[in-house]
Amino acid sequence: YLSTMGCAGSTLRSGASFEDSRLAAIESSRFHEVGHHAQFDEGGRFKQLPPADDDAKLLVANHPSLGVIRLDYDYPPALGDVDHPGSFYYDVFYRVVPGLTFELCQSGELPDDVKQRFIDAITWLDEQGVAGITGDCGFFMYFQALARSVTSKP
Repeated sequence: YLSTMGCAGSTLRSGASFEDSRLAAIESSRFHEVGHHAQFDEGGRFKQLPPADDDAKLLVANHPSLGVIRLDYDYPPALGDVDHPGSFYYDVFYRVVPGLTFELCQSGELPDDVKQRFIDAITWLDEQGVAGITGDCGFFMYFQALARSVTSKP
């Protein structure tokens, strides 16, 4: 099921544009693999580390992971924010829902194309083997029933 966390904004890091951070977050959500962990460069942008060795992959594979549905939203997440991969001590899989803006999420209604992308994102996270799925905005509460119809994960 889809549990939610708040959408509190964060301060823009110097040198990182909203677009740089948005694109990096989308890239991170699309290409996350077990054994790959994101870090940030001096400008606050994601940088990918080399994959872990086989022993580390096995260790990570035997621990629960979290799936996060993300708004199509332009802001660099701060450490401690659900959207910042450094906020967790376990694997987190991110999936941006293209077209699902904060305003659209706040309205509680999804056009058919965005609704299908939301369903696809839940399905993708489920296929990654996450133990649970959350959203990066409290207004995802409006889509709890839809998420429950797609997965049995909490």
